[in-house]
Amino acid sequence: MNKYNIGQIFFITFIFLSIFIMYQLLKPFGMVIFFALVFYVVLSPLFKKAIGKSYGKEDKISMIKRHTLALLFSLTSLIIFLVPTSLLLYTIIVQLIDISNIGIKYFMNLDFNSILNNDRLRELLSMLPVEISAAEILRRIQDSLLSNLTSVSSYLTQNVAGILKGTGKFVSSFIFMMFSLFFFFVDGEYLKEQVSSLIPIEKKYLDRLFKQASEGIRGIIFGNLFTGIFQGICAFIVYSIFGVTNSLTFALLTIIASFMPIIGTTIIWIPLGVLFIINGEILRAIIFLVVSWFFITIPDNFVRPLLLGNRIELHPLFIFFAILGGVLFFGLSGIILGPLTFILFFEIMRMYNEERLFSDKEEKKRAVNNSVRIRRVNSYKRHHRQNRPNRNNI
Repeated sequence: MNKYNIGQIFFITFIFLSIFIMYQLLKPFGMVIFFALVFYVVLSPLFKKAIGKSYGKEDKISMIKRHTLALLFSLTSLIIFLVPTSLLLYTIIVQLIDISNIGIKYFMNLDFNSILNNDRLRELLSMLPVEISAAEILRRIQDSLLSNLTSVSSYLTQNVAGILKGTGKFVSSFIFMMFSLFFFFVDGEYLKEQVSSLIPIEKKYLDRLFKQASEGIRGIIFGNLFTGIFQGICAFIVYSIFGVTNSLTFALLTIIASFMPIIGTTIIWIPLGVLFIINGEILRAIIFLVVSWFFITIPDNFVRPLLLGNRIELHPLFIFFAILGGVLFFGLSGIILGPLTFILFFEIMRMYNEERLFSDKEEKKRAVNNSVRIRRVNSYKRHHRQNRPNRNNI
């Protein structure tokens, strides 16, 4: 093994070791940096408009203006987003605990005699090929439901305690995120150039990937998340008007269901309408279903395309499974990282196909040029032989 090979092995080992150490150093702050980057990508167009002609200038006044606006944008955006989100999450957990406790009380006070004396139930049980004790079945169902509801209630109660205990961690993450977002606003372009210089990809393709990633993040936020929030607000209003218990919780479930293709929010409000029918409120159920369809589901058909624009060229089915798989693989950040991975994959494949087609065209062009050159040479040789004087005639 010569000195060149030893040096090459050492260099490659050093690179991988450095990458591993950098990963371990940044791993505790990965989520903080990622969401700060998402905020920066979404708000950077507005930030550039706020700076105006001073953007990109290095004079003292422009620098002071940039730093002041960066601090203002960082603090305001995080407070507006994180504080309501935290309060909403806490409220939803408390409401889920209330729902579990109501279910526990209901099944504990369930009147078995009224159920056992139901003629329809007796008729159904008599049709079965084996003799079954209805009282025993109901008792087992009651025990199972009470056990599950108690487990859910205790689990949620422990989570509320965990949220309260994690207040310090939340505050520290908030500070680190604001710190990162501030420097993204101040030196975002410089950081982008530094990262670009380390990636061994041609600049025109790298710019396309950066642009596609930025448009993809904005599309995911504006097109899907904001559409879901809009539908959730509409759902909360409709549920509150019709007296749905714990309407805020069901509104959040509506937001989550808005990411599902085809069925979407109907998976939430149709069962609620069925509950009205079971309770004997048929007219109320019909009005509720019509109003929910008109004010919750229909807006999705024009709000999402309006916010999404041409940013994401992915089928809703891909988006749904990308979000679902992203959450399972990456956690909370998978809501964005999942679809973003699909977006970049399709863009890379498009670039590869464009480069391959370009290479094929160049190859065909060279082949045609070679063919033309050969024909010209052959034509010249034939012409030279025909015009060469015959020695016998001299």
